[in-house]
Amino acid sequence: MNALFNRAGWLFWGAAALLIVVFVYGSHHYSISGDVGWHYALVEHFLSNGALPAHLSGHLGPMGSYPPAAHAGVAALSNLTGVAPLQIMFVSALVIPMISYLLLARLALARDVGQDFAFLVCLVAMLVLFVFTRQLHGRETVHTFYFAQSIGDAACVVTFVLISNLNRLWLRVFATVVSVFAIGWLYNLSAIRLGAAILLLQAVETALAADKGVRLSVLAIATTLVLGAIFLHPTFAAMVGNASYNAGAGGGAALGTVALATAVVVAGCALLRHWLKGGGTWGQAKLGVLGIALAVTAWGQFLALYGLGMGSAYAVKKHSLLLGTALCFATAILAGERLAHARPFFRVPFWRPATPAIAVLLAAVIILPWGGYPDRALLDYDAAVRSVVARSPGDLMGKTGSLETGIWPTMNFAIATALLGMDGWSENGVDQFALIGIGQPTGTLSYILSRQSGADGCMVRRYEPENLYLLHRRCVVSLSPGAKPTSYD
Repeated sequence: MNALFNRAGWLFWGAAALLIVVFVYGSHHYSISGDVGWHYALVEHFLSNGALPAHLSGHLGPMGSYPPAAHAGVAALSNLTGVAPLQIMFVSALVIPMISYLLLARLALARDVGQDFAFLVCLVAMLVLFVFTRQLHGRETVHTFYFAQSIGDAACVVTFVLISNLNRLWLRVFATVVSVFAIGWLYNLSAIRLGAAILLLQAVETALAADKGVRLSVLAIATTLVLGAIFLHPTFAAMVGNASYNAGAGGGAALGTVALATAVVVAGCALLRHWLKGGGTWGQAKLGVLGIALAVTAWGQFLALYGLGMGSAYAVKKHSLLLGTALCFATAILAGERLAHARPFFRVPFWRPATPAIAVLLAAVIILPWGGYPDRALLDYDAAVRSVVARSPGDLMGKTGSLETGIWPTMNFAIATALLGMDGWSENGVDQFALIGIGQPTGTLSYILSRQSGADGCMVRRYEPENLYLLHRRCVVSLSPGAKPTSYD
């Protein structure tokens, strides 16, 4: 009964902590990256068509073969709740990674409740140190917008914790193969990480078990099935191609990630050794195994880049987000235990079910920015454009850009790409970027939507009650927040 009460307690306080994160951070977005447009376009495709893209259109570009599950989930949730898909994207990308912190903190708890406060102190110190490097899970959609990775990596951590608690070998194998294949629809790297972590955990248990023969056979079969679920996945080939995109990352970024991975292996092995000597818990040892598996996949990507010429330094760099979080937790466990023993005043009694929730709130305060970009103006304009397009799509689709001065230029690009069907992967996209002050205008767009009427002779049509103006493209060179329309005849 007491165990059941404690389990219900940490779930209750964990849910409360997540709701607090939504309340505090849910009314802002923290990225103005152009990547928002690519992901939003795929979400809008599911809202409009309810199915996977049939082919690679210029409108979706590479997103047509991108792992679509996170985007389909946003579309389904928007249809179900009536909440704007942009808002669901922004909130889910911030809150869902916090579930990872809740479960990792649960794994990290020591046998001695007196060590919880010391662990939290050390965790805060590590997170503060790493937040300046941006190498933390939860930062995927801060400034950048790695939406699918943020959801996929959270799913990897959550699923690892759940599957690692299964005691029946064949049930664990079945759950692993199904989960790896399912998470491949979210983000392939996350699926690979999950497969590596469960297989490594199985190998550790096999090495320590008495019935090694049976367990080795199960491990061999599990490895074969997991590799099949990874390499035969419908999205795998496309993601191998996407991994070659470098985004300006240099070799230093890849080397830094490999150095971080090496540190994670050292910390993970220390946790395993500590558990084998009777000093830690099995949950802490599992966290060490997860960290080692994450490091192995990072090394694999690095070797594929410099040994086989596959991938890019940018793809290696993206491993660092979850690696940084794993290192923070592993170090906090080891340092916290020493601190609790060396400095008795750190042995503050905690009600244990609340400790993971406190870790989530501390992580959110440190990882997520204290100031962002308010959603209200963006969501109002998004709703207005959506309403206009629903009434007269033929007037706008594929030939119209967006220049609303109350939102950031890249958010205009996102709305034009997603709602107006602008081809963001061709010279139309170059033209749209030119409108927001990047590059040279090519003149391929015909019209611009804005809430400013423009100069005389610019307006083609006014939409009511949305109070939107359709302007000639020739009348506008650039508009940024607060700027006036200018003619470039």
